Amino acid sequence: MDNDTSSNYGFIITAPDNATTSEDNAASSTFTVKLSANPSANVVVNYYSSDTTEAIVSGSSLTFSSDNYSTCL
Repeated sequence: MDNDTSSNYGFIITAPDNATTSEDNAASSTFTVKLSANPSANVVVNYYSSDTTEAIVSGSSLTFSSDNYSTCL
């Protein structure tokens, strides 16, 4: 997802760390998420894999507050 595009929705997602790899069997991939503005209340972002034959995710949500909204999680 493009940083400029996602920031229009209030969050910024970095490209996966192996985004230039064309291998379908990469062992893992990491990306980060942060909010583009300080929230007035906690913001919970839920996430999941829509196809667990392609990817399995660790965890299921990120919680942002006014203390950590600009820190990549």
